[in-house]
Amino acid sequence: MAVELNPAFPAESGPAAPPVSRWRRLGRLALAAAALQLLFWFAVRPLLFSSPTLPPMFAVSDVKEAVLTGPGSDALAQAKFTPAELPWTACCGPGYRALRFNVDIPQVPERGIALIPNADADNMLVIINGQVVDARGRMTLPNPTFEINVKRVVYVAPAVFHAGRNQVDYVMSRQVLPYFDVTRPMFADYAVAWPMFRFREFMLTDYELIGAALAAVIALFALLLLLRSSQRGLPIWLMVLAGSWSLLTQFYFWVDPPFPADVRMLYYFALTNLLPVAWLIFSDQWTRRPFRWVAPASLLGYMLCMAMTYWALQRMPAPDGFDRASDLANWFGLALSAAAILRFLWHIVASNEERVMEFAVFALCITLLAADLANELLWENTSGYVMTSVPLLLLAFVAAFLARNIRLFQSTSEINQLLRVRLQAREAELAESYRRESDLVRREAHQAERQRLMRDMHDGVGSQLTSMLFAARRGALPSDQLADSLQTVIDEIRLLIDSMDSANDSLASAMAAFQPRAAQRLEAAGITLEFQPVPAGLLPAYGPRAVLHVMRILQEALSNALRHAACSRITLQVTANSDDGFPVQVLVRDNGRGFPQTLQPGRGLANMEARARAIGARLTIDRAGAGVALQLLLPAVANEEPA
Repeated sequence: MAVELNPAFPAESGPAAPPVSRWRRLGRLALAAAALQLLFWFAVRPLLFSSPTLPPMFAVSDVKEAVLTGPGSDALAQAKFTPAELPWTACCGPGYRALRFNVDIPQVPERGIALIPNADADNMLVIINGQVVDARGRMTLPNPTFEINVKRVVYVAPAVFHAGRNQVDYVMSRQVLPYFDVTRPMFADYAVAWPMFRFREFMLTDYELIGAALAAVIALFALLLLLRSSQRGLPIWLMVLAGSWSLLTQFYFWVDPPFPADVRMLYYFALTNLLPVAWLIFSDQWTRRPFRWVAPASLLGYMLCMAMTYWALQRMPAPDGFDRASDLANWFGLALSAAAILRFLWHIVASNEERVMEFAVFALCITLLAADLANELLWENTSGYVMTSVPLLLLAFVAAFLARNIRLFQSTSEINQLLRVRLQAREAELAESYRRESDLVRREAHQAERQRLMRDMHDGVGSQLTSMLFAARRGALPSDQLADSLQTVIDEIRLLIDSMDSANDSLASAMAAFQPRAAQRLEAAGITLEFQPVPAGLLPAYGPRAVLHVMRILQEALSNALRHAACSRITLQVTANSDDGFPVQVLVRDNGRGFPQTLQPGRGLANMEARARAIGARLTIDRAGAGVALQLLLPAVANEEPA
């Protein structure tokens, strides 16, 4: 059962709410958007984006660099160091680098020293005064681990240092990216630095993991909504947006992926370029009036961007390939983010938006996108507002969505009571509707049958009576022949009335009631009706219109035999048929003189064929040999439409 993205339980009966004016609606939207903007910029932003107050740092001096042949101590001992400066960058391609510098510590703190390496590579060893103080994962190329992506404060025991000058070595490895980067190594008293950097470390590690998990849950929620919803676009792209952000965040914590480093880099760019695509299409779907070209054009741009990224990484030399892929991702993201902003603004101008809370969340998203764009284009600086705020924004959007679409009840008994009352009301409505429909079908069937009977009586019985009247007036009709003709007309009228009396019953009841009446009328004309009992449950459950057609076909068959066959016996037999589509056979056979060659088919036979077609039955007449056999094959389900 599909779920509509509208309130599941409409309001109870009562007067309709008056329409809200355009200005009041816009006022609500503006008030909600302003409140959420103030909450973010004055409460959330200082919490998430504030820089920690730096503690006093120990001085770093005498910086040197070296190219290493390997990550071990032997390669470090044989390295030839040359002077360098901070911030330090080395290029290009896979390999090992070492950065050596001195840290001047007048007096070693009793609780140790906090180290923030501020280095960018694949992996790194930190060696202080010949002792390895930080070594995680593999350093060996071409398959290192990526431990350096997990940002944390390194604790160094006080025994490692001594008062005065201390030598520090960074040994770094890099497989795919062309650059080694170190900004400013930070050494400080751990007792002073840790309280200042603890929240920042939480934001760079635990917060991002919590956000990734939250985004994954939202993606799962969107998937469940997709499976139950009749509206596919919005849940699909909410799932893609939340899922791609979750995977991109987990990328930095996936330190040992099961694929090579170059594939890992393509994986990174695939997620990075997918985010703006998902954001634009999600914005378009949220408007409820998506443009048909937005999703195809965005996906086509994504495929072209990824093709160019692959070519740059695989075909261009370092560092040009990586720089080109990074620039392409930045400009692609900027273009689609700008398109999302324009799409949102166009929707606000062109429509009367009523989703107040969702609008406020979306307006905040657009504001953060605009802030990121301004920082990127004007100051070439990445503010990271959207990336850092995505978990909170997605959670707020889902909360607003649920608040609009789901009513919460105090208990399951309240839900059950409401559903029970509504189910009973709906059952009563359906029963009344069924009764009215049945009465209407019955009245229509009777009306159509009255008109048909009037035509048949005019053309058949009326014609016979008129012929007898003219013959009697001329004295050309003997009295005994006149009596026989009148009896035939009376018997035909009685058969017709009997078939009409049975039309309101089921087919089985109608045939059971029709048999004794027809037998009595035929016996008065000297004809024996042989009727074999119908097996129980054989006849289909037809409606009144179909029952009327079947009974009129039988009445017409007996009437024709009475008028033309000169027979003494008529057999009416109902048996099962081997064809599943036509499971019942009705056979009417007489032992009369057969079908005269000079007799042309009249209106009665045409009426029978029309009635058979009207209910989807098959009618055949066997005229060979003595007597006439009429075979009527009844369908399992009859057509109840008017003939």
